[in-house]
Amino acid sequence: MNTLIIGCGYVGKALAKALHALGHSVTATVKTSRNTASLDPYCQRVFFLRGSDQESMQKLIDANDLIIVTLAAKRKEDYQSAYLGAASTLLSCARNSPAKTLIYTSSTSVYGDHGGAWVDEKSVLQPSTENSSILVETEKTYTALEELGWNVTILRLAEIYGPGRSLQDKIKAMQGRILGGTGKAFSNMIHLEDIVGAVLYLHSHKITGIYNLADDEHPEKEVFYHDLARKYHLKGILFDPSLKGMRMDNKKVSNHKIKSTGYSLKRASRAL
Repeated sequence: MNTLIIGCGYVGKALAKALHALGHSVTATVKTSRNTASLDPYCQRVFFLRGSDQESMQKLIDANDLIIVTLAAKRKEDYQSAYLGAASTLLSCARNSPAKTLIYTSSTSVYGDHGGAWVDEKSVLQPSTENSSILVETEKTYTALEELGWNVTILRLAEIYGPGRSLQDKIKAMQGRILGGTGKAFSNMIHLEDIVGAVLYLHSHKITGIYNLADDEHPEKEVFYHDLARKYHLKGILFDPSLKGMRMDNKKVSNHKIKSTGYSLKRASRAL
């Protein structure tokens, strides 16, 4: 199958490698030349693409059957163009193209703060930041492709960890810090291996819709960081409620729906 990965970064590269091994002809788009060399073994073609470049986007969509969007914005000010801008361009192109299959990796941040309660795919979306609101609108834009006959799957990803983003590296970068808040917010994470596994599984079984992707375990951040620091013999992380810290939307993300399709998480437990 001819497959296009739009925004071939950390997640996209792992998908390119897996799809290449399955015999897909993979085309990737990137934002900088730094990523091209590492993609050459897995991609037949690598293009530089701006989300607003409708002419180039149209050619790429026309030439491929499966479109996977794994865009990520490195800066908060880039969310509008990286996510919603690209989605709007793709929707415009889709009106001039036969129906395709699209898989989009979204974020569990669309749920916002639910006071520590469980959230599933039917939960109310109440984004707490402007950028989370942009992600909600991006999901709506991609869902609109269904009206054109497209098969659309949206995966809401928890915080990603994996090779190059290990839990050890995470705690090492934070060791000894004092964070604002109580540390009672729940953690929601997902391993790169399960993102790849879920995309391949849902596509091969022709499953569409919206699915959360998170580990089974949701320890409170205070406990999670403490256990990590102890395991790797690093300085612990303290929380101070009197300090104003980063807003942490408190929720536990359910993975029941994707498991009900028959998909089994490869890294259901973080194995701290």
